[in-house]
Amino acid sequence: MSKLLLFVLVLVVIYVLRKSMSKATHSAEGLTRAPRTAEVETINACAHCGVLVPRSEGLVSAQGFFCSAEHMSLGPRDQA
Repeated sequence: MSKLLLFVLVLVVIYVLRKSMSKATHSAEGLTRAPRTAEVETINACAHCGVLVPRSEGLVSAQGFFCSAEHMSLGPRDQA
């Protein structure tokens, strides 16, 4: 039983040493993580199907905003 406890203790020490070495290496190389900044993007509804799409991924024409070129060619759906 004492050998098992010794083995577990050795594993814990190895784990702690590796973690501390990893942090020291990253900080010495300047590899710290930059804080995440939230970028807000507008979401628009497709004039044909109504699917919500980020503005940067959609297409804009004189007829409105569309989710794909196919829907742009079909044009806006009539709102009955």
